[in-house]
Amino acid sequence: MLRNLRRLVTKRKGGLRKTLIWLIILALAVYFLIVFFTQPGDRQIWDARGLWNISGSKCGMKCPVGQVAFYIKSGQGTAVGPTICYEDMVLISPEKKNFQRGINAVIINDRTREVMDIKNFDTYHEENPMIKYLKTNVHNNSIIMIASYDEMSDSLKEDGRRWLKLFGSALIDRLKFRDTFIMIGQRGLVQGYAVEYFKSKFNKDFADSIEKSGCFGIPMGPISNFDLRQMLPRIKQGKDLKIGPDYPNCGMAAPCDKDRFPVMLYTGKESKIIPQICVNGKMMMDKGLNNAGRGFNLMIVDPETTQPTMISRFDTYGEDSTNLEIFLETLKDGDIVLATVHDDASKKLSFFSKEMINNLGSSMLQNLRFRDVWVFVGQKGINGFTNMEQISYAGYNAEWPKPLKQFYCVPKKSNCRKQIVPDPLVFRNDGKRSFCVKYDGYADFCAVDHVDRKIVSAPIILTALKDQKIFKTPIIIIPGLNHNSLVRTAESVMMQPGIDPAHVVMMWDEKFPEYAELANLFGFLNHSLPSSIKYSDIMIKAIEGAWTIFPESEEVIVLEEELLLAPDFLHFMAQTQLIMTKDTTLFGVSAWNYNGYDTTSGKQNALYRVEQFPGLGFMLKKDVYIKKMRGKMETCCSKRAWDDWWSELENPGDILVPDVSRVYREPYHASLPDQDYLLEIFNRERKTNLEGLFHLNNDHNLATDKYNQLIGQLLKNSSYVDHTELRKCINNTDSVFTIPKTSRQSMSLYFEQMKVGDYSVLISLCRCFGLYSYGNQRPKNLYRGMLRFYYQDHDMFLVGSKSIFYSYKPQNVEPFVYAKSAENNPILS
Repeated sequence: MLRNLRRLVTKRKGGLRKTLIWLIILALAVYFLIVFFTQPGDRQIWDARGLWNISGSKCGMKCPVGQVAFYIKSGQGTAVGPTICYEDMVLISPEKKNFQRGINAVIINDRTREVMDIKNFDTYHEENPMIKYLKTNVHNNSIIMIASYDEMSDSLKEDGRRWLKLFGSALIDRLKFRDTFIMIGQRGLVQGYAVEYFKSKFNKDFADSIEKSGCFGIPMGPISNFDLRQMLPRIKQGKDLKIGPDYPNCGMAAPCDKDRFPVMLYTGKESKIIPQICVNGKMMMDKGLNNAGRGFNLMIVDPETTQPTMISRFDTYGEDSTNLEIFLETLKDGDIVLATVHDDASKKLSFFSKEMINNLGSSMLQNLRFRDVWVFVGQKGINGFTNMEQISYAGYNAEWPKPLKQFYCVPKKSNCRKQIVPDPLVFRNDGKRSFCVKYDGYADFCAVDHVDRKIVSAPIILTALKDQKIFKTPIIIIPGLNHNSLVRTAESVMMQPGIDPAHVVMMWDEKFPEYAELANLFGFLNHSLPSSIKYSDIMIKAIEGAWTIFPESEEVIVLEEELLLAPDFLHFMAQTQLIMTKDTTLFGVSAWNYNGYDTTSGKQNALYRVEQFPGLGFMLKKDVYIKKMRGKMETCCSKRAWDDWWSELENPGDILVPDVSRVYREPYHASLPDQDYLLEIFNRERKTNLEGLFHLNNDHNLATDKYNQLIGQLLKNSSYVDHTELRKCINNTDSVFTIPKTSRQSMSLYFEQMKVGDYSVLISLCRCFGLYSYGNQRPKNLYRGMLRFYYQDHDMFLVGSKSIFYSYKPQNVEPFVYAKSAENNPILS
């Protein structure tokens, strides 16, 4: 038989080889005819009804040439998961356990027909991940296969459904709670051409499962020219743009250069006054004009014609920023971007959106928070950061920010070449804001206008001082109850030129842990102390703990409560530290002068030795603490430092004090038993140096012997106070002693003492000159029975008859005698 067939082929068809060629040509013709007559979108679909065998090849299907096989089954309630089979692959199934609530999807490359990805989206909870994925990961013409499980509609809002329509869906808007849904679509497919089915749950808990199998061709139907802009709601372009009223030159006094065009950007006020954008003398966004309102108000301007081409608003307070990202992706190189934020735009603004706007030239948008407002002019392809940008921050309790209204002459092509953020940069202090939200009562520190101020240390001014030991000397801040005063103290510390916050430690009572957080804001160290009832007890614990924290330090600076430091406080301490370390008879330095009132001080470069310790802002030697104070603090130092703190100290040394104080103690406002005393010492007008840095005079003459010689020389060259005029002053409490114009620079007065420690006469003199005087308390700032101060531009010396300086009294000068004897009216040291 085979032999007969061969003879037939050889005889009629010219041989076996030619016959095979004809058969191949016939097969190819049949194939091309099938392909030619198979139209895009051809498909065959059957109900599978749970009987279909997908374990074999091609999902159990035999499909025409050019088509692919599928099997899809939606989930059944929460009992059975979905299944998706493509060609010979089961990609999602209950057995694989790779499904989840919502949308279960497979992505297929339309050209290679390979599976690109398998994804799950919980659209019961949120739709944003699905939208972002479809926007950024699924390319044009890609195939998507979808099966629902459990519930997929609850958070599938307008935007999410619009994206599924982009894949050809016509049924997605009908989907409701716990309905079931399957779909095969293609990106760009005309709506209605997708393979899709849904079932309503009606009165059931869940809709019945959908189960389909079949074949479909690629492309699945007519594909539209896809433009991302068609996915954006409310975008206006071309003829849709409304032109508002004239606004000549957009509000600017002078016209722009020929290569620039005028722009005005206004954020609006609070949520009440709508934002505005003006371009080329025409209002383009306003109330009722081109949808201006809450969120991002954006306008694109053609760089050649300088005319608006697109306007849109994205409410990123109420909606996610996907649409904003899509809009920005459609921009062409050179497009000029005008933007203003109104009400709030930060709530749902993504990091990716901020990055995209950063690439348009923004250096500030990353700082946008709730209710902050912002204006911006940028350009696609800009090389660096724009100078046409401003941000205004809301208060830390979401108080409305100050509105912005900016006018610009915008160049057609950005000339910005700045690769760093342009100055000045608007700063937002989020750490301080968090603190202010947490703790109430920090009035000025947390005020809306102040909350974002940077906390930075002042740089050193005099470079000659940069290696001074003072910049490594610890500063101990001992807070009281007034937290606003504590802030002011900390701020004045940071204003000291050359200050290193790492050498400042805030010693706080354990009842006030917020002080630790406050210290951190300033970059200070902080140290907790066991709770105490009296401030003096806290002070003792703080001083005792100072050298535990800084064991290598030879001195420590102590700042008591409610102090403000003069601008040259640290400079003053640097100079006195050099003097103090060389003189063992000096126990410390105080930056506060008991007698530093407006009328009794004023010589900024003068420095005195005194026998009393004023405290407040002072520097203390470590060896003095170890030898004189350690273990004796409860005895020697249980009072406040300014209240005869060292009165019980054995053999106290001298203290250096300035004529003009370098610290200011805030007035007392509390009602206390010794209120009159406190009012006298703190609430009278005082002088604090605010006039810059001063070099202290005679700093080489402050050692004991040299200082005594200096005082003697000044007394020898002094004029003498007229006793008659002085008595008039003493007898009339309202009068003021006036120094004659003919007097020398130094003035001296010698007064009578019945014995050492008798200061009855001196107390009367203090009242006349306006020095510290309270009851029968001993006068302040005494040194070897002499009191020195600065009065009406003169150096004044009041010298007692028991003073070592009384020997400088000339024979012809009588001592001043006024008060009763010390025996009848004893006033003792």
